[in-house]
Amino acid sequence: MKVMTDEELLAAILAHQRRRKVFQDEGLSHEEAYELADDLWDRDENGGEERVCFECRYLEGKKSCTKIRDSQGNPTNPDRFVLQRCDKFKLKGKNYVAVRVS
Repeated sequence: MKVMTDEELLAAILAHQRRRKVFQDEGLSHEEAYELADDLWDRDENGGEERVCFECRYLEGKKSCTKIRDSQGNPTNPDRFVLQRCDKFKLKGKNYVAVRVS
């Protein structure tokens, strides 16, 4: 594990805090938000490929995925906060900045 500079550490702390706030605003408990922010930090630090639907531009109205369909051709209702791999994933937001330590 790389030793982080003060600037990198501050950026990591701020990203963790920002994510926790967003997750709590979206309905997760304090504990759930903290755990998910930790999981995303681990993912970013280790170069993981897992994503949460919440980060994807194809999540529509917080309820359905416009790219993955069920057997009847209807949009699916994904669990927005579960880390998973998805071939259809596209990061939402033009200003997204990932905190990654190599």
